[in-house]
Amino acid sequence: MTESIWTQLATPLRPGKTYRFSVLLALADSSVFTSQYLTPVLSKVPFNRVGKRETGQALLLHTAAVDTAWREVSVTFTATDRWAYLSLGLSREVFTLKAYKDRLTRRRTGVANQGEAVAYYYVDEVELLESK
Repeated sequence: MTESIWTQLATPLRPGKTYRFSVLLALADSSVFTSQYLTPVLSKVPFNRVGKRETGQALLLHTAAVDTAWREVSVTFTATDRWAYLSLGLSREVFTLKAYKDRLTRRRTGVANQGEAVAYYYVDEVELLESK
């Protein structure tokens, strides 16, 4: 993970069970990039803050935030292990997935940025629930 937020889950996920991850997402006014690489990642251990790679399950979001309007983005998935931690951020690992290579992160038009190109997001109402 590069920049991210993470939390320990109340209880570990159960392998083979179906879950739904959702979050309200909006781009900040100054975000030069869209959210196509913003990735939820599940892990068994707390996320390493020094850039070491962890074993986990990356989830591909179905919708990207492309402007400053709030929108729900979600994914339904089957847990592959007893994941105990959830992170949401800009993942280095997901860049290797073909589905994301085929739709590269897009620059927003009309957004001026002084200095380094950045991606800033607002998140709210993060949910990870077992599907019924």
